[in-house]
Amino acid sequence: MSNLGSSSLHNPLLAAVSAVGGMGADPRPMQKSSFFMGANNGPAETAAMISGVNTGGKREDDGPYFTNNEGIPWPDPAHSKTAGGLPLASDTFLFQKQQTFNRSKLLERMVHPCGSGAFGHFEVTHNVSELTKANFLSDVGKKTPIFVRFSTVTLGREFPDLARNPRGFAIKFYTGEGNYDIVGLNFPVFFCRDPIQGPDVIRSQYRNPKNFLLDYDALFDLLACTPEGSVYFLSSKYPSLR
Repeated sequence: MSNLGSSSLHNPLLAAVSAVGGMGADPRPMQKSSFFMGANNGPAETAAMISGVNTGGKREDDGPYFTNNEGIPWPDPAHSKTAGGLPLASDTFLFQKQQTFNRSKLLERMVHPCGSGAFGHFEVTHNVSELTKANFLSDVGKKTPIFVRFSTVTLGREFPDLARNPRGFAIKFYTGEGNYDIVGLNFPVFFCRDPIQGPDVIRSQYRNPKNFLLDYDALFDLLACTPEGSVYFLSSKYPSLR
C-alpha cells in the first residue's frame, strides 16, 4: 500500500474521496463541497467553475427587475425619490445603488482615473467683496494655494489621451476657511439628470466583462433611453449641432 493510501485511512474525508475515485467516479465535486469552503465562494468553488466540474446553472444576471440588498424589488431603478426635484436622504434605494457602484470598482478604472495636475496659487485681481463673503476673495492681491487637475472620464488607465472621451477638470482652493472645490466637464449638458442613473452612465462606457472589449451598444442604449443623454450626445459629440 502506498504512503498516500495509508495516510487516507487516518482521514475519513480522504478515505471517502479515494473510494469515490477508485470506483471510477469524479472525486472533485466531493472535494469542492468539503475543502476550503467559506461563507462566499472559496478557492475550491472557483476552481470548480473554471474546470467545468459545475455544469449548467446561470452564468449571468438576466433578472427581469432590480432588487436591493435585501432582495426587495425596486419601485423604479431609474428615478430617485425627490421633493421639488431634489433627491431625499430617505431614499435607501438611491444610497444602495451608489454604495454598490462606489465599492465595486478597481482603482485604475474609477471615474476620472487618468489625468495631469499642478500646484500653484490663485490671486485676486479685482474687488468682488460685494458679491461674496469668502475670505480668500476679500482683498485684491490676496493669494491662495490651489491644485488644478485635467483628466479623461471613463475607461481607466489603458485608454489613450487622444481618444474621444469627455474631459474633466477640478480645482481645489486651500483657503483659511477650509478647502473649496470646483469641478466641471467640457460639455454643456450632462448624461443624466437623476443621480440614481449616474452608475448606469459610467457602466455603459465600461468594457464588456465577457470579452473586455468596448461595447458601444451599451452606450447607445443608454443615450437612446435617456432624453437628456440624447441632448448630451448631440451637443458634445457634434458641437456643430448646438
